Amino acid sequence: MTTFGLINESSKSLVPLKGIKVHCKVRDFFGQVSITQHYRNDQEIAITAKFVFPLDSQCTVNSFEVWAGEKHIVGGIKEKKEAKEEFKKEIQKGNSVAKMEKKSGDIFQVAIGNIQPNETCIVLLKYVQELDTRGKNNVIVDLPKTIGPKYVPQDVIEDENEKNIMDTLSKYQFSGYVCYGTKYEFDFEMKNEIEALNCGDHPLDYELIKNKCKFQYEPTEEEFNKSIHLEIKVKGLCEPRAIVEETENGQKFAACAFYPDLSEQEVNTEIIFVIDRSGSMCGKRMGFAREALSICLHSLTVTCYFNIVGFGSDFKFLFENGSVAYNQKNLKRAKKHVKGMSANLGGTEILKPLNEIFLSDSKEGFSRQIFLITDGEVSNTQAVISKVRKNRSNTRVFTFGIGHGASSELVKGVAMAGGGKSCLIKDNENIRKKVLKQLDYCLQPTVTDLRFEIKDLPQPLIVAPYKLPPLFFKTKYVIYLLLDGDKMGHLKLKGQTANGSVEWDLVIDPSACEGGNLISSLAAKKMIENLENRTSKYHDNNFELKNDIKQSTVDNEIINLSKNYNILSKMTSYIAVIENNNKNEKENEMIPIMRVPISDLQKSNNSSSSIGSYSSSSYSMSGYGGGYRGIMVGMGQKDSYIGDEAQSKRGILTLHYPIEQGIVTNWDNMEKILHHTFYNELRVAPEEHPVIITENCQNLKFHKERMTQIMFETFNVPALFLVDENISIICSHGMKSGIVVHFGSSIIQVTAVYRFEVLKQTSLKMNFGGDRLTKYLGELLLERGYSLTTKAEREIVGDIKEKLCYVALDFDQEMQDSRKASAIERDYELPDGQIITIGNELFRSTEPLFQPSLIGENGKGLAECIAHLLLSCKEEIRDELAQHILLEGGTSLLPKINDRIYRDVQSLIKNDLPDLKIKVQAIPERKFSNWIGGSILLSLTSFIEAGIISYEYDQTGPTIIHESSKRVTECLQKLYKVYEKKDEKKGEKIQEENKNEKEEEVEEEKLKKKEEEKKKKEEEEEEEEEWEGLVLDCGSSFIKAGFAGDDAPTAVFPSIVGRPRHYGAMVGMGSYSSYSPSSSTTVTKVIKKKPKYDDIIDLQFALGYWELNEKIAKLIDLNLKAIQDSKPNEINEQMWITLVVIAAFQKKWLKNKIEWSLVVKKAKKWIKSQKNVDYQKLLSLAEKLF
Repeated sequence: MTTFGLINESSKSLVPLKGIKVHCKVRDFFGQVSITQHYRNDQEIAITAKFVFPLDSQCTVNSFEVWAGEKHIVGGIKEKKEAKEEFKKEIQKGNSVAKMEKKSGDIFQVAIGNIQPNETCIVLLKYVQELDTRGKNNVIVDLPKTIGPKYVPQDVIEDENEKNIMDTLSKYQFSGYVCYGTKYEFDFEMKNEIEALNCGDHPLDYELIKNKCKFQYEPTEEEFNKSIHLEIKVKGLCEPRAIVEETENGQKFAACAFYPDLSEQEVNTEIIFVIDRSGSMCGKRMGFAREALSICLHSLTVTCYFNIVGFGSDFKFLFENGSVAYNQKNLKRAKKHVKGMSANLGGTEILKPLNEIFLSDSKEGFSRQIFLITDGEVSNTQAVISKVRKNRSNTRVFTFGIGHGASSELVKGVAMAGGGKSCLIKDNENIRKKVLKQLDYCLQPTVTDLRFEIKDLPQPLIVAPYKLPPLFFKTKYVIYLLLDGDKMGHLKLKGQTANGSVEWDLVIDPSACEGGNLISSLAAKKMIENLENRTSKYHDNNFELKNDIKQSTVDNEIINLSKNYNILSKMTSYIAVIENNNKNEKENEMIPIMRVPISDLQKSNNSSSSIGSYSSSSYSMSGYGGGYRGIMVGMGQKDSYIGDEAQSKRGILTLHYPIEQGIVTNWDNMEKILHHTFYNELRVAPEEHPVIITENCQNLKFHKERMTQIMFETFNVPALFLVDENISIICSHGMKSGIVVHFGSSIIQVTAVYRFEVLKQTSLKMNFGGDRLTKYLGELLLERGYSLTTKAEREIVGDIKEKLCYVALDFDQEMQDSRKASAIERDYELPDGQIITIGNELFRSTEPLFQPSLIGENGKGLAECIAHLLLSCKEEIRDELAQHILLEGGTSLLPKINDRIYRDVQSLIKNDLPDLKIKVQAIPERKFSNWIGGSILLSLTSFIEAGIISYEYDQTGPTIIHESSKRVTECLQKLYKVYEKKDEKKGEKIQEENKNEKEEEVEEEKLKKKEEEKKKKEEEEEEEEEWEGLVLDCGSSFIKAGFAGDDAPTAVFPSIVGRPRHYGAMVGMGSYSSYSPSSSTTVTKVIKKKPKYDDIIDLQFALGYWELNEKIAKLIDLNLKAIQDSKPNEINEQMWITLVVIAAFQKKWLKNKIEWSLVVKKAKKWIKSQKNVDYQKLLSLAEKLF
């Protein structure tokens, strides 16, 4: 959890922000941003503060200055260790000093010492970046929503007149306000004429004068929540060009920008999709992976070979004998595989599948590409990157990082090492455009033997990058040169493709230059990247140091470049020196204060192409904001927030938990959660899916009837199954009897199940769960001196429990050992970088499971509950129960818990049951075993008999649900053949089984013949959609939801509802509930419904054509007969409908072109491959239908 802005080190509170000024300068493909922030220390004592901010890795900080009172502090670069020591010394002397360094990932921190009481602190930060482009002529400038904190305490607002401003804003509906002003200044100067400026939703007042454009912008309250997205259309932007800039010391740097493009070339490609299927990919992230893979599969062409490999602790290939040709049969099999793909392969072992791929030969005549999709990080990142580097001569690697936890180092490092491109995707981001852009790069011809030649120029003193990176068409390609002299000359970029040699040329004129450090900073950054990525002059072609070079030489080179060009690196820090100059009046200009609307407290990442990737709005402020009563003006059209959204906004919401100890206590909120589950998480229409809900065995009759009423009357489900969670857990283990130990967040239940019957009278309950253990750990840490008591800090305690805590086999002995040695002590790094050491708290915090009295709870411990159940159950079922003691829930993941339960239970029963043998079991996916059991049950065809259908509900009402448990038990007993007559003899059973086997063999042979008869037809047809069941596990802490037959839930989110806190100034709430089924069901379904062209794409055949039928006609909003009647005589229906579909894409969904362009490209290729076809003429006829 990271807070961004200027933070008081002692109190951890935000130093109030008063104003921001942003200056954005653009030169062709390059941008420089200056951000000036005005803070004020309103306290009565001097403080030391830290300034924390995120910055995308593509940006380069090249200037940092601070004004504290009358003192102007200018940042200079020093080695990190040296800067740290100097900072401490200056603080001790009482001097003003500032230090800036990269903390981790893309997070930067500046420490500022001795800000005096009531003193203004001004922070000036400058960074540079290469800008992204769209098409041939558009440069993209993106600035984020806000460049300041998202929340301030109420006591910051002291002026009564300022408070009155709130009343005038009541007509606006925003999610909250903070108190500062913002001003933007833009300065664009291009080499060629600026033809247009697209400002999106912002009504900017600007004037274009040939190749220049300058304007200012101060967002109003209504506009502030909109990101600034500008597109500058420049005439001839794609023409090769060189921009020359002279630094203060007289060095001339040239940025040589190419925009390579070739006519479309055929390329034979082998693509291997490597998909992370580890446990962390469950839920939305696996859904993202499925969607990405589905998009890619439909966009491949018949010139491709492909394969899919899923990895976790192990890996599995779809086509075990290697990549296969892209045809209808293999596409159909791949689609079926992707549909059933789940996060069920354990840990994240990327190196294993990559090794297997690299050891195999690529298809002869085909260019091999790897498409890697992952959400996590691995401990052997450098080993993975090194392996990819060594194989880049025969395999190109493209990477996708899904979610906020994806390692930037891994995702970007692997792509860079593999000669491909990387892409990071946020948890809630639409992935289509990014996936298709990557796939487009992947399908491009590989340019080999890439090199440059210089003509009529002295040899440059520096070239960056030292080794030219891979080249991709229709995207800019930049080479930086440090020039020697003023002579004009040429730079040629040359390479080879499968069709021959290619080259591009540009002119460099050193005399046409201007002053600045934009180009030199980017060149220096590129040189440092070469050193860090092992592609420098000191490294060989295997990315290893040359024989006579030491690592210290590389480190010193990084430090020298950082110092010489005043840019940060991983080896250096900014350290400020004090100057007695007066403050620069221009920089000290204060911006008028206004109320800034807040729209989102959720963590988000900006794209790598964004010039405004610096933003405190990019991360959650809940770590500090939660402790204040804030000012909220207008919560928009929502009166409640569900799940993750409620969790992220908890600082401004009151949270409600409608499920307590597994029982629903607030049905209004429960209904909101169910609505959110169907329409927002699963994105389905519940009236089209049977639903199975796993329930607590202690559930009351009224609760069963109320849930049944909601499901049939509110959501109109066709069939409902209520299954005791103990039954579903038993089924997830493949058992029919056992003792289920269910670890919940608020309770622990021990229940016996015998042959699918829950023995409720044996059920025992412990009145605490995982949450209480987390709280106890926090109390123990407080004794050690670590105070982690806020909501955000309790999350940290929970993380410590999950990652480090364990169960002691012998508690007393472990306590004695912990006093004698520090071997058990473990370090944990807090989000701010502080390291804390934890000792016996790691096992003391879990001991209440076996000794509840440690936390003031009465009753039996876990082992005592299990022993009591075994001692009190009937003798004839005891052995079967003892052999299957099944653990389920998050707490069951604690190391050594299985062994401790076994040891203690065996000890407790040894006198009464000396011969009884017990076995403690837990499946690897036990965190989801309850849900998995429901998924298994609803995927069984015969289980449909156990459900309550809508007709039965209409006839009987909610009480019909009490038939459900009986039906479930009878159905499962019948299914597993345990409901047998007592007088049935063993021989008769064997004979019956043999008879059944023979009948099955005959039936199988008939089916096989049928399959063979229809084989050709099936290869040309798409799979029909199946009726999918939905599985819900509604726990006290989390809702787990997904589709029957999957190995893991699609959605996992907190079972909480958040409502705005009604204190402070709160206006514009409105009366509309965005989650009321009566009012928002239709709206939500419209918003979440996938576009029609998704279904059209899904119907396309591998070769690229469509078949004419009623379904495709309906999707393009045409009458089937009208399409048939309009068909020209010279072509068949297959070709005609393909032309009509292409016309539909271009006429109806042109603005979404990037999402279907590869599909249409494949269709055009198929049409043009037919004989005697005038494509343009026929397409014109098809367009007339629209």
